[in-house]
Amino acid sequence: DKVSRGQAQLVKGADIKDDLPTELKISLIAAIPHYSWKFRSILDLTFPLRLTDGAIRNSVNATTEKTAPAAAIDQIGCVLKRFIHAFAEIENEDANFFMAKFNVDNGFLRLDCKNRE
Repeated sequence: DKVSRGQAQLVKGADIKDDLPTELKISLIAAIPHYSWKFRSILDLTFPLRLTDGAIRNSVNATTEKTAPAAAIDQIGCVLKRFIHAFAEIENEDANFFMAKFNVDNGFLRLDCKNRE
């Protein structure tokens, strides 16, 4: 599905094993037993990878360009207080509030947004 939407590309390992692209990021995947299906895949972005020729590829985390403002993570703990404050400031007593919580424990949520949304 992601391939058909242009979000991913499938490449055979045999086609690139002798000349890995420098921008290629490789991560380990662990298969952990799970109660509701056979296993749960966990992608670990923290470990470097040793190739068969002895070369070491840095971890995905180590090679990822960090673009988010440093203070962004610090703001996570303030979200509920901001919601409460925003709701309290609404002057229209008949206003409706629509909220949703997405549980993304077992997968990823991808949002396709327009530029600057």
